[in-house]
Amino acid sequence: MTKKTKYSIGYNQDLKMLELLDTYSEWIDCLYFPMPPEYLTSGRNWPIEKEYRTNIRKVIKKCKNTNINSQILLNATCEGALCADTAHIKKVTDYLKTLTKSGLKSAAITNPLYITEIKKEIPELELHSSINCYTSNIEQALYLKDMGIDVLTIDRDINRNLDLIKKIKKATGLKIKLLVNEGCLSNCPFRKMHFNSLAHNLPDKPFLERSCITVISKDPEKIFRIPFIRPEDIKYYKPFTDYFKLATRTFPTAQIETTLKAYINEEQNGDLLDILDMTSMKCYFTFINNKVLDKLNFFENMQKCTLDCKTCSYCETLLKKAAILNTGNKSPKCKNCEIYHKVIEPNTR
Repeated sequence: MTKKTKYSIGYNQDLKMLELLDTYSEWIDCLYFPMPPEYLTSGRNWPIEKEYRTNIRKVIKKCKNTNINSQILLNATCEGALCADTAHIKKVTDYLKTLTKSGLKSAAITNPLYITEIKKEIPELELHSSINCYTSNIEQALYLKDMGIDVLTIDRDINRNLDLIKKIKKATGLKIKLLVNEGCLSNCPFRKMHFNSLAHNLPDKPFLERSCITVISKDPEKIFRIPFIRPEDIKYYKPFTDYFKLATRTFPTAQIETTLKAYINEEQNGDLLDILDMTSMKCYFTFINNKVLDKLNFFENMQKCTLDCKTCSYCETLLKKAAILNTGNKSPKCKNCEIYHKVIEPNTR
């Protein structure tokens, strides 16, 4: 029997989305959600509902009833002086103990100090390395294994380096998880700064005006270098990947279902942007025809990419044949458009 491909999806603070667990339980590995902000901040900028701590219990119970793993995120990249504070680490660990007694199955962790402590105090809790560990080589992966990690989440910057991912899996013997639909630039120079600003709940506006959107505004073809994995290309990863993670925490429930179905079916017939987590890019691009990427052998060409953009025109071809740019129409529904277009309009081609 062929093993089903399993996906992780993020809780978007809409309890109605838990109904998706009933419909797609055989395809969902886990539902992930962040720690309450009084313990740790998050890797996403989103307002936390007043009933969040209570609703976490509901989420865990629903996961337990549908035989889906519940996973809590300890994925902030900066905690200031608290990062090594023993009292704070104990406070976090004690809270995890109460959730584990209620059925919590796993935690995704960035700070290595939490890994060793939680492994010691809650050995039954499965530990995943966070995407924010930036695990991109064998040595990093072995460190995490020695600390007690059970599942490695690979740095999405090496998503298209299949040989390297295979070597990491072979060297560690651990299960592998890939984040497939995040929209941050490949090797983004702003990435760590951005996650640190999120960890401190800093407002997005000053950051966005000086960030990766300026790169896209000058070279929009770089959107195709973003290391997302399209639904059609999941098949190339199945032999050595145990789980695929979908970034969906900021998606409305309908979009979560659209994204999950596309990856389950391994096909996206319409706009690629509908299933990618890239808010800023959506303010610059109106549409990307995913089927055109198929016709132009996207996966095969990206495997051969040497970053020699001066002599290769492939991404320029994709931009002309598959993409429609938003060159000035600000969306009245998008709170970020004013920020993005402030940067984009002076650089519009």
